[in-house]
Amino acid sequence: MFLPEPVVTLAIIPRRQQDIARLSKALNRFGKEDPTFRVGVDSESR
Repeated sequence: MFLPEPVVTLAIIPRRQQDIARLSKALNRFGKEDPTFRVGVDSESR
């Protein structure tokens, strides 16, 4: 199955440290539903 490269890149930063776990859970759910959705951490900007 061919998956195209992403067209849009977006940075998301949680307002509070407590929201990191919730954001991670939501992004993982999106990744399971859409195989073209990719999550990564930029080592330069974190």
